[in-house]
Amino acid sequence: MLSIIPDAAATIGIDFFGDEAAKLAEMRKHAATIANQSGFAGQSMDHLAASIAANPSSTMNNSAAQTVVKSAYAIERASQAAFEAAAAAGVPPQEFSSFAAKWGADQDLRAYAMDLMDPKAFAALRADIEKDRAAAATDRAAALRYNRFMTSLANAEPMLDRWGK
Repeated sequence: MLSIIPDAAATIGIDFFGDEAAKLAEMRKHAATIANQSGFAGQSMDHLAASIAANPSSTMNNSAAQTVVKSAYAIERASQAAFEAAAAAGVPPQEFSSFAAKWGADQDLRAYAMDLMDPKAFAALRADIEKDRAAAATDRAAALRYNRFMTSLANAEPMLDRWGK
């Protein structure tokens, strides 16, 4: 799969053969663009990017490209979950956009990427969620973050490739 990434990057206008730091910055810019255009909860975008790209390897080309691919994959999973939720709720096609906007605001995209994370990023995610769970009784924002993640996890679970890391 990694062998097709330079070609895939080229199709969206990324020069894969330039300076290493520039390549990483360009990939992150495209990952942010993909995430911001997805319509899901804004705070989740930062969390997703930070979780997946927690520690780029020394081969920035592959690391940066993998970040974009993983982010796009998580967003696609969330989009599929939105379609399934709309179908289950009996939402007519003409009302899907409105439904998806409301539904997406309550989703945490990190849940859709758990099985794509490296062990370090996965451990950091678990620590964040545990911290929110512990603080939920006294901190309303932590309770909202924890509930959003757990709701998203319930929606994402059927799509995850390796549940129970």
